[in-house]
Amino acid sequence: MLDPDLTNILKRRVSASLIDFGIVGLVTTIVWRTQLIAFPISRTDPVTGRPIWDAAQIARRDEIAARLNTSFTWGNTEYALDQSGLVLTALCALVMLALVFILVPANTGWSPGKKLLGLAVIDADGENPSIGEHAKRSVVGVVDLLPVVIPGLAGW
Repeated sequence: MLDPDLTNILKRRVSASLIDFGIVGLVTTIVWRTQLIAFPISRTDPVTGRPIWDAAQIARRDEIAARLNTSFTWGNTEYALDQSGLVLTALCALVMLALVFILVPANTGWSPGKKLLGLAVIDADGENPSIGEHAKRSVVGVVDLLPVVIPGLAGW
């Protein structure tokens, strides 16, 4: 049976990771939102319910149609994300992941979530681990999450 203090630390570590992923997700979502191209729907066809755009909207949409990667409708607006917006959003996510899980902990000993919950990362000597050790720790953390993401997969 696990010591209750270890279980308490485990809950705090999971909570700290959720906070850290929340920060990464929030910043990435803000960047993603700034990259969306909006096409407000002027009116809809009464028979089919399909959107009807004015001539300027059609011209603008045709101008970027070759670059469109994905689109969706929310409320009375259709949004599109072109390839450059998708790449910028992905790069933002990677940079934020590196900052929150590798660079900040390597320099301070804690991530934002760990700081909020009073946790720190130290090595066997009680020192702050290097950037390389934090990178290895993050990769192992991803591998440990694989059974959660892909049910039935054994953790390594």
